[in-house]
Amino acid sequence: MVIECRDCRFWEEAGDGGPSGICRRFAPRPTLLEYGADLPGDLAPKWPVTHKADWCGEAQLKPTP
Repeated sequence: MVIECRDCRFWEEAGDGGPSGICRRFAPRPTLLEYGADLPGDLAPKWPVTHKADWCGEAQLKPTP
């Protein structure tokens, strides 16, 4: 059985109703800031953004209420 991001306890919806969200399985990773940011080319910690139908081998089901 594959657990999709939407069903994983570590995934958080973006809040805009779209299909993407952030994975909080591990600490934020250093990521290059995008062009147009305050200091383009600098590294900043960011959570990985994933699609709700993505999956990985680290997933764990959300606890049932």
